[in-house]
This record gives sequence, C-alpha cells and structure tokens, in this order.
Amino acid sequence: MVLRRFASLVFPVLFLLVSRSAAQGTPPAQPPASQLQSADAFYQRGDWNGAADAYNAIAASYPAHALSRFRAGVALLELKRYAESDASIRKAEQIGAPAAQAAFRLAQILAEQNRGDAAMLELTRAATSGYAATMPALQSDGHLARLRQHAKWQSTLDIIDTRARPCMHDARYREFDFWIGDWDVRTTGLPPVGAAARNSVTLDDNGCVLTEHWIAPSGSEGQSFNMFDRSFGTWRQTWVSNTGAQHDYRGALTNSNMVYTGELPPPPGQTARVPTRLTFFHISQDSVRQFSEVSRDSGRTWVTNYDFMYVRRKDTSPVSGAQALTQADRAAIRALDSTFVRGWLSDDTTAVLSVFHRDAVLLPPGTAPVTGVAAIRAYWWPTDGSHTVITSFDRSITEIEGSRSLAFIRGTGTLGWAYTKAGKRTVQASRSIDLFVVAPDVDGQWRVIRQIWSALP
Repeated sequence: MVLRRFASLVFPVLFLLVSRSAAQGTPPAQPPASQLQSADAFYQRGDWNGAADAYNAIAASYPAHALSRFRAGVALLELKRYAESDASIRKAEQIGAPAAQAAFRLAQILAEQNRGDAAMLELTRAATSGYAATMPALQSDGHLARLRQHAKWQSTLDIIDTRARPCMHDARYREFDFWIGDWDVRTTGLPPVGAAARNSVTLDDNGCVLTEHWIAPSGSEGQSFNMFDRSFGTWRQTWVSNTGAQHDYRGALTNSNMVYTGELPPPPGQTARVPTRLTFFHISQDSVRQFSEVSRDSGRTWVTNYDFMYVRRKDTSPVSGAQALTQADRAAIRALDSTFVRGWLSDDTTAVLSVFHRDAVLLPPGTAPVTGVAAIRAYWWPTDGSHTVITSFDRSITEIEGSRSLAFIRGTGTLGWAYTKAGKRTVQASRSIDLFVVAPDVDGQWRVIRQIWSALP
C-alpha cells in the first residue's frame, strides 16, 4: 500500500515536470510583430530575395506559422525557384493556409513549369474552393500565360469570376436591366411642355445594384438603390430624396414588368403609413412606364399616385460616328474601376496593376508622365524602403462615356493613406478629380491607357 501510494504521488509530479518541459521547448505559434513587419516590408515592395529570406527565417523558428510558409513560397515563385516554391506552398496548406489561395499559387507554379494539365487541376481546385478574382486580373496574370490556350481555361475563369462577381453570373440580377439608361421623363399622356425630368439609372458594384439618379426641373432630386436579395428571393428598392423622404419596397418580375409594393410616409398630420404599389412596365427597348398607386383602405382599392413615361435619351457620346457603348461595356468599365479601388484597399499590387494596359501612361499633377506598367509599379511602389498603405478610398463616378473602341471614366476620389519610411509613419488624405481613359485590349478586355488626376481643395 505504501509503494502504491508513493507511485500515485510520483506520477503526477513527473507528468507535471514533463509537461512543463515540453511547454518550455515548444516555440510560440506567432512570431514577434516587428519580425513580421520587417518581412512584410520586403514582400510589399517586391524585394523577393529579401522576402524569401525573411519569411524562411520566420518559418524555421515558427514552423506552425502558415502565413510565413505561404509568403516564402510566393517570393520563391517570383524568383523562379519553382521546386522550392511548390514545397513551401504545399507545406503552408498542410499547416493551415487557405486551400483556395494555395491552389491558385500552385497553378501559377505548374503553369510556369509548362505542366498545363496539372496547373488546370489546381486552378479548378482554387475555383471550387472559393478563390475569387476578376477576369481582367486573371487574363493579365503573367504566371498563367501558358494556360490561356488550354481547353478548360475559360470555363475555369468563369467559375472564379463567379466568386468575385456573383451578380454578373446570376440571371435574377439581370431582370431589371431594362431600366438601365439615361432617360427623359414626363407625365404619361400629356404633351411635352417645358424641360423633362431626367433619370439616369446605372449598373454598379459588379452588377449587383441598379442606382437611380433622379433630378426634375421642379428641384426634386433623389436616388434609389435596387437589387435582388438572394436571402428573401425578392427585389428590393430603397428611395431617398432631398426632401428627407425614405421609401422601402419589395417586389418581383411579373410578366416582364417589375412590380414593387411598400409603404409611403404618412401625409402631414397623420400617423399611418400609406400602402403603395410601384410598377415598371417594360414597354420597349427605349421606353419604360413607371406607374405608382396608393391605397387608403389597406390595399382593398388603389388610386393613381403618379404615372411617368421614360424615353431613352439619344446618344450624347462625345465620340461621333463611333459605335456607342453598350450596357455590358459600361458594366465592364465600372468593374475595372472597382478592381482598381479594391486592389488599393487590400494592398494588392497585382490587382491594381491588372487594370492597366502594358503601355499605359500616368499623368500625375506637376510631374513628368510615367509610361508602362513597370514604371507605374516603380512610381507607386518604390524600392527606397518606403511603403504606402491606402486606408480609405471613396470613389464617386460622374460619367462613363465614349465609344466601344475608346471611352473614359470621370469622377472624384477621397483618399486616405499611411506612409512609412525609415521607421517614421505619417497619415495623409486628399481629394481629387480623376479621369481614366480606357480601351479594349487584343482580348477585348477593357484596360486603362491613361490616368490623369488633379487635387481638389
């Protein structure tokens, strides 16, 4: 009994000592922030030798740190050390790197090794695992150049693009596209007297939102945001105006017409909101009727609130004699701008540069033109040890005009960023008028050929 009791006391002590020893011998999972920041600085400015050394050093000391393995693999890919890159990326995935990201990088490595079928298998795995990228970014990816003739290239790109731009691949989001355009609006059935109201309806946010911009000679102004809500399986509209009005509607496409129902704010002196029905009749390609009804008896009977006829405005493109931009062109150009903005916000150099033609020219205010993608990269990501991170980027597009061979985007931008050099960090902000001149490349993909901006006070 004494021996048994002694053994029962010794075992917990020994276990505790072994556990403490094991714990003391296990390196922490996360490296110091300063070490990660140092490696990230190499990575962000494209110093691939420095990045590979820094991240491999972290991975050696912290073998469970998947990000370091992954980024070391990316750096080795850029250094054309494909076998080492492959091993590093596969190890990163084993210890926790996202499968979609790992598969995409493996596809790049295999493509560079001219192993097309294997590369396509990894690209397909990336697509089915949720990898998201836009068509322009994929089409301009130099590592994947050898895959563009592969039989499965386009179908796989479609899957990836579906992740990045789901609304462009779901037919339900296109049900209300007949309302997109620039319209003159008058009361139905009355002769045209005086200036018409103007309503511009644009397709925004990668084809997910139809935005209405209303302005009338009376001074009435407002906007509505229309989108298909997958969670409810219905369309939704939110209308706001310069009188403080706010309306919410839900609806669906019925017999080729969009029918919304909702409630209007109560009339002055009353508290009950007013049931309303809003129908957009698809009359023809160039005409739409917007018919609003209200009910004073909880929907039993309806009376006309207003009745508008939309007539599509004639092409006002400044490029005469050229084929006008289609709505698909406008959507693609707007998506190009979205890729540019999102690329900066996610600190994704590849995404930002993907929007430019290889011979694109920047025209910064007060400095010499910057010509070619390599020079643009050096301009925005210099190798002087500095690094800029965009912290906010609000873009407002004023117009997209031109022809199918040459067009432009004009708008304003409000930008915030943090600039770091030699350990000193400054925070800055600016507003600017922005102009992008765009044209389709040989593959029919819109690219920026000129970017011009000027500061606003």
